[in-house]
Amino acid sequence: MAPTRAQLLSTSDKFIRAYNEWTIASILSVRSSGCIHRTLPASRARKPKNNVEFARFLKPLLSVYRELTLSNIDEAETVIDVKKRKVVLHLKSHADTDAGPYENEYFFILTMSQDGDLIDEVVEYLDSGYTDDFAERLQQASRGKD
Repeated sequence: MAPTRAQLLSTSDKFIRAYNEWTIASILSVRSSGCIHRTLPASRARKPKNNVEFARFLKPLLSVYRELTLSNIDEAETVIDVKKRKVVLHLKSHADTDAGPYENEYFFILTMSQDGDLIDEVVEYLDSGYTDDFAERLQQASRGKD
């Protein structure tokens, strides 16, 4: 049976809560075994990642971006396509880092499994300008600790 609108929204809420726990286990817990994570824009040339690759990518970030949280910028912007099993979220993040607060903005397109309980694909579009500027701030903070 196809998932309902409420079920798709519930799974997208689980996605946000999983990130807010900020552990690899929690983040992967809402993803199907075949889930693929794509990061955009394409100009960043990031290779799509399966769960193992995404866990490897996340591991060093957990201690850099402490207590990361995601939240909706405007829930009225959430788009749910029941037929395609997709949810589009406009989110912001906050974390503590050695370079000060990290606050970024994202659009996530989540494609749910056939039953709607797990996520088969994550497409993450982030503010790459902010990300690049913040990476430089992190490097400067790291050099200052040496």
